[in-house]
Amino acid sequence: MEFQNRKCSHCENLKLDKTDHHVKSCPQLAMTTCTKCKKMGHTSGYCLEKKQKEQKVVDASCLETDFPSLGGGHLPSTTTTTATTTATATNTIQGWSQIAKKSMTDQDKSESEVISSKMKTDFADKKKRLHETYLAKKVAREQRIKEQNEYDDKRYELFRKHMWYLYGNKWMHLIVDNSIVIPRRLFNRVQDAIEKDNEDEWNAELEYNRIDRERREADEKEYAEMEATFTHKEYMDWMWKKSEALDEQMDLSECIYLQGVKIVTNEKMWIAEQMAIGKIREINQQEYEYYP
Repeated sequence: MEFQNRKCSHCENLKLDKTDHHVKSCPQLAMTTCTKCKKMGHTSGYCLEKKQKEQKVVDASCLETDFPSLGGGHLPSTTTTTATTTATATNTIQGWSQIAKKSMTDQDKSESEVISSKMKTDFADKKKRLHETYLAKKVAREQRIKEQNEYDDKRYELFRKHMWYLYGNKWMHLIVDNSIVIPRRLFNRVQDAIEKDNEDEWNAELEYNRIDRERREADEKEYAEMEATFTHKEYMDWMWKKSEALDEQMDLSECIYLQGVKIVTNEKMWIAEQMAIGKIREINQQEYEYYP
C-alpha cells in the first residue's frame, strides 16, 4: 500500500503521466540540469552551492553591520567556495574566531581585566560580609541562649524553694500524680532533681543500713562485755543509765521537731512575701509562674 501511494512531486509539477515512483529515483529528474551550478540531478531550487553562496552573503552583511571599523579587508572572504558543507562551516568558525581576536584592543583587554578584578573583589567582599553576618548572628544566638539559661536557673531556684516550703524535700515526686504543675522550660531541671533525689535516697539507705549494722554489733559487744564484767546489780545500774541516755536523745528529737514547726512558720511568711512583691504569681489553681 505504501508503494502504491508513492508519487513523484517532480513529475507531478511537470504534469507527466507516470508519477508512481520516489523523487530520489525519478529518471526525469536525473536528466535535469541545474541552471545555477550546471550539474545534473536537481533543480536550481534545491541547489546546495546556491544556498552556500546566499548564506555567505548574509554572514558578510552581518559582520559589516556589527564590526564596521574592521573594514572589508578584515572580513572573511565571501567569494571563496568550498567543496563540502563541512569545510564551509569550519572556515566560518575560524573567521569568527579571528574577528574576536582582532577586535580585542589593548584598552579592551585592560578594561576587561579591571572588570574581572572588580567582580572578584566584590564577590570576596560579599562572601566576607556574609560570613561576618553569620558569625554575628551565631554570637547573638549563643548570648541569648546563655542569658535565657541563667534566667531559667534563677526561676528554677525560686520554684524549687517554693515547692520545698509547700510540700517538703520530696516535692519533686508529686509531679507523677500531677499535684504540681511544672513551669515552662523547667521540665528538664525537675527531671534532674528527681534522678538526683532517687540516687541520694538510695545512697542514704545504704549508709543507714551500714551504720545501723555497726551500731547493733557494737551494742551487742558492749552488752556482752558489761554483763561479763559487772555484777548483776552493777549491770542493772549501767542499764538504767543507758536508758536515761536514750531518753535524752528522744528529748533532743522533740526539740528538733519544735524547731521545725518554727521553720515552717517562717517559710509561710517567705511565700507570702514573695507573692506580695510579684516574684511568685498564681496563674491558675496550684499553678504558679516565677519572676526572679
